[in-house]
Amino acid sequence: MKNKRILILMVVVISFMLVNVVSAAGLVPDECRGDADLSTCNLSSVEATIFNIAEFLLGIAGSLALLMFVYGGFLYIIGGASEKQVGKAKDVFKYAITGLIIIFLSGLILRVVVQALAG
Repeated sequence: MKNKRILILMVVVISFMLVNVVSAAGLVPDECRGDADLSTCNLSSVEATIFNIAEFLLGIAGSLALLMFVYGGFLYIIGGASEKQVGKAKDVFKYAITGLIIIFLSGLILRVVVQALAG
């Protein structure tokens, strides 16, 4: 129970921190930042923001997939003669490849949907 509370607290704190990260990373268009006049912030700005955030998250997911490849390679090298370790390393590679395929397909779907909505 205590672990759940700590996890929920961490998620809330990170969520509030991500608001500043998203703004600082240039994901929000200039016409919608800070004290900008909201009359210039229109639907295309919201669309651009959503697209930029999705691209940002896909980049993070791709980085995590790269880390999984490194972890799998580490297991493979260290495992050497242990059949169990080599099998675990192959599973990590398989899951990392599956994750990359999902990431690339979701990026493709995102671009197609945004282009269809943008006209």
